[in-house]
Amino acid sequence: MDNFYTPLDNKVIKSNARDFIRGRLWMFWSVLLVVGIIESLANSLPQWIFGDRLSNLSDIIAGNPDNIPKEISSNVFGWYYVLNVLITIVLIPLNIGVAQNVLAWSRGEDVNKWKVLFGGFNSAKLFFKQVGVVVLNTILCALWAILLIVPGIIKGLAYSMYPYVLRDEPDLSVWQTLKKSEAIMKGYKGKLFLMYLSFVGWFILGAFTFGILYIWLTPYVMTSTVKFYDDVRRAYYNGNDPARPVFSISSDEENVFDNNTL
Repeated sequence: MDNFYTPLDNKVIKSNARDFIRGRLWMFWSVLLVVGIIESLANSLPQWIFGDRLSNLSDIIAGNPDNIPKEISSNVFGWYYVLNVLITIVLIPLNIGVAQNVLAWSRGEDVNKWKVLFGGFNSAKLFFKQVGVVVLNTILCALWAILLIVPGIIKGLAYSMYPYVLRDEPDLSVWQTLKKSEAIMKGYKGKLFLMYLSFVGWFILGAFTFGILYIWLTPYVMTSTVKFYDDVRRAYYNGNDPARPVFSISSDEENVFDNNTL
């Protein structure tokens, strides 16, 4: 089936993203700050629980490692890392919630940002599905990266749209979600890579502003990504997305540009 819609050029996508975030930075940061606080507190938990024992253990080991029973050292370090892994898993739905909020805002949907942010905790089924997608994505990308770095990057780009697919097509399984992302991104992985590459200079510049530039840059990158997703998804469905019945092409998006494909 021939596509009648050709995705926009990256410059147009980024321009649309800049226009969208103008005057809306607080909308982004109201969510990002809450997530940042939650993640900071959660990631500090292992240190609060095991801090003294880890410190004493390190001192003992540094002085005379023969004085400490192996079962004690392994238990402390073991539980410390188990707790870190559990915290990482629990925080997964929050990061997906942030991405899905940006997607909804970009589409002009009237949503409760807190319900979207914490939506992954609404049911055990949804929670484990989101965790499963992220874990499987991590494993697959790692396996490809073991072979060569480039295949790992390619797979990472192919599966990168899973937060949005999870929202648009919630009935898909874990595996189907990643495969749908891969299908939507077929032919556009190089284009997405080039778009991300174009932000490198901004991130370097942000370091010289002591991070102040990131207040604008973070929403800019996030919005560019969701607009990229909506654009290539529209092309995938020939403008007739079953997950979005009203997926019209606005007059300023009817221009046809050359694609950078992989």
